[in-house]
Formats: sequence, C-alpha cells, structure tokens
Amino acid sequence: MNKNRPPLRPAPHLVAVVVLANALIAAMVFAQVPKPGSSSHNVGSTLATLPAQPPALLVVPPRLTILFLGVDSTGRRTRFAGARSDTTMVVTVELAAKSLTITSIPRDSRVYIKGHGLSKINAAHAYGGHRLTAATVSDAFGIPIDRYVVIDSASLRKICELVGPLEVVVEKRMNYIDRAGRLRINLVPGRQLLSPAQVEQYVRFRNDADSDIGRIQRQQWFIRQAFSKVCSPSFLWKLPRLIPIARESIRTDLSLADMFRITLLAQEIKQREIVTASLPGHPASIGGISYWVLDAASTKAIFKRIYASELPDSASSCAERLRIAIEYAAGSEQDALGLEHSLIQLGHDVKLKQTVRKGDCMHEQILLSSVLVSRTTLNHMRRAIPAIASWPEVIGSQRPNTDVIFVISRRRT
Repeated sequence: MNKNRPPLRPAPHLVAVVVLANALIAAMVFAQVPKPGSSSHNVGSTLATLPAQPPALLVVPPRLTILFLGVDSTGRRTRFAGARSDTTMVVTVELAAKSLTITSIPRDSRVYIKGHGLSKINAAHAYGGHRLTAATVSDAFGIPIDRYVVIDSASLRKICELVGPLEVVVEKRMNYIDRAGRLRINLVPGRQLLSPAQVEQYVRFRNDADSDIGRIQRQQWFIRQAFSKVCSPSFLWKLPRLIPIARESIRTDLSLADMFRITLLAQEIKQREIVTASLPGHPASIGGISYWVLDAASTKAIFKRIYASELPDSASSCAERLRIAIEYAAGSEQDALGLEHSLIQLGHDVKLKQTVRKGDCMHEQILLSSVLVSRTTLNHMRRAIPAIASWPEVIGSQRPNTDVIFVISRRRT
C-alpha cells in the first residue's frame, strides 16, 4: 500500500461553488479589514467597518484569476488538511471588460503534481493544500493563479437554504439513490422552482453516461440560473446571515480591494457575460486507476481563448466567414430554419443542421469550438439576430470543420 497516497473520501454534497461563493464574497464587504500583512485569512474575521466606496488607493489589476476549490472538511483543527478537492474551478474575472469565465477541471484529470508524479488533480490538495493545487494548475495549463478561495463543501447546503427556491431547468429525468451520500434524487425534466433539497439533488446527480462531466455542466448552468438572484438587491438583507457561515467555511487570500471590485462587478454583469468551459478529454483506466485524460490540443485552445490578447478582434473581422452547425430538438425545426437563413444572410457557412436528444438542447447557447472566432464577430451576430442576443457562450472542445455551434432549446409548452 502506498503510504503517500492521500485518503479517499466520499464525494461531498457540492453545489455551484462559484455563484454561492460570490454571495459569501459579498458578505465579506460588510466585515472589518484583515490585519495588515496577512496574506490569507478566515473571511469571518472581517465584520463591520468598510467605507461605502472602495478607497481610491486600492488598486486591482484588470484581470484576476482565482482558483476555487470545494473541499470536504476533515473536521480537524486545520479544517481542510489531507482532504481531496471535490471541485476545482478557475474563475477568470475581467474587471475592465466586465466579464467572467468559469473553467471547470474534472477532478479525475491526470496531471503532474510536483513531488508526487502523475496523479488525479484532486489529490494535489490532499498532498499540499491550496498552494500545491495552485502550482499544479499553473504548471499544467500555463496560466497564472492570482488568488485562491477554499470552501467547505458541507456548508453549501446552508447557503442554499438561505438563498431560497431557485428557478432551474432540469435537463432530464433524474431518479437515483446516492447511497454513499445518503440522498434520494427524484427530479422530472423542465423549468421549475427547486427547493434547497432539490437543488442539492440536481447538482449532485451523476448517474448517467456523462458522470462527472455531466455534473460539471449542471453546476455551470446552475451558476448562470442562480446568479441573478444571488446578486439582486433583494438579497442584500440576507448578507449579515452569511457571515457566520463564511467564518466557518472559507479560507482565501482575496484582498479588500479584490472583494470590492468583484462585488461591484457582480451587480453589473449579465448572464450572457458569464462564459463557461470544462476541459475535454476521455476516461481511461491506467494502472487500475480511473482517470480523465485531457485532450491536450482542445485544452490548450480553451485557455488560449481565455487568456490570449492577440485573438482577432478588428472591425474587419465581423465579415469573417464562419463554419456553423445548428443543433435542435424535434419541434424546433422552424426556429432552426430561421436561424440558418439569418446566418447565411450574414455570409456564414451553415455546414450542418441536425436534431439531437431533447436533454441535449434544454439550454440555448452559443458553443465556441474554435479559438479563431472573434469577439467582434460574435457581437455583430448578436446585434443582427435578436433571437440569439441573450444566449450565453460556452467554450467547447474543437470539432472538425466547425467554428460555432448554435444549440436551440426546445419550445416550452
């Protein structure tokens, strides 16, 4: 038996880490300033004395890359020591552009961990906490990690109870008994208000062919659907009740300036400006251990799109001819034909139009499968085709001969 191997722990009941963390970050700004010189602090140590506006001397760079980790507390005095991360997300906050990109890294992703060799990325936290995890993510993907947030996954149910019922689109029938988590999951498809208990069922369900990848996608859609409620003015009165949860649940090195700027950004950002991505790959058994083997080319393209400043964005790029696919469910044929006609009029090449499973088109979206699609072109398309103006963007894996995939949600009855 390998003594250096971190202990296996049952997967905790994790809910949409980022959007709920945003609520906790908002609670932080009601707290007192951390002690000078402290680089990491318990956010609950901050209550009561911030000015109404951020001090002018506080400077935040135009972009922040934050590592969010959902970790099951070990119950020890050190809280998270020796625990694997159940969720790993890289959140890229573009403060000047007022946009947010959430990149989910599957927890079984096979990466190199310094001092431990090739292993699952969730083991990095068990070996060396947030510092080793940040170094591992940075080395594996060639991106900077500016800040970190570690959240006790077990506390997120309390946050959901505080947030209250949320409107969520359930993509498929979910009927499963999670014996390890002691949870009965029983949800029907469609748009509906979910109670906190049902939200937990939605984000924990993984008993299908997509397994953890499907769970990641549901967490990301939940973030979109919950974002507006958590950031609404009507939620502000609940923030003081979040402070005790924050005290027990979060460790972070976000500065006072970071907190101010992120909170202000959250009030301005639109759902469509939340871009999501998950790292593509395939499952494989190596040495008797199940891994998610990342697709190197697609992973590189995803991070290039997020971080590369040299992406085409000139005024002339709005005339570029894109290779487009349209996916839709049975019953949405007229919508697909109308979109195809509009795209052809704009000079684009609709390579494919096909029906897919209803569960695969519950969310309308613009799926980017090429790093070469410019921001100018996307904005031009949104202005020219009102029907897609509010559709969110998802960065997906590369597909042959396709730059953009438009997914049309089925008609609601």
